[in-house]
Amino acid sequence: DVRRAAAWSLFMAAGKVEVREDLLNVMEGRDEDELRLEAVKSLFGVTNVSRIRDALLKLAQDERESTTLRYGAILSMITRRGDWDVRRALEYMESHEANPALRAAAMHALYRDIDYTIADFFHLAFVPPGYQRDPLINE
Repeated sequence: DVRRAAAWSLFMAAGKVEVREDLLNVMEGRDEDELRLEAVKSLFGVTNVSRIRDALLKLAQDERESTTLRYGAILSMITRRGDWDVRRALEYMESHEANPALRAAAMHALYRDIDYTIADFFHLAFVPPGYQRDPLINE
């Protein structure tokens, strides 16, 4: 799907306010989950922006949303786990979330560093401590 590919390709441009806002609108919209998930993935690099962090955290906690979207939003919090409200939400999901995949995602975001699982999911071209990789390896 062209729209999903477009959302995915905006990862490196998400630092620009207008691109970030467009991706946020897609993520919060009512399009198909696959498109919204690509927006989540493209917003991974800008979770330091409070508006983005808050929107992803809200999505992660929204039980009306699909498991797929919530999973991506939960994993995206791996870089924000030092924020008190994010940590509290992840700890709550770790102990109270009924869905085992989402519980596991919360544990991953809480206790693990960016690894190949995260790099594959978010199409990252690096894995700390500085290993380069092909972000399209699984495409």
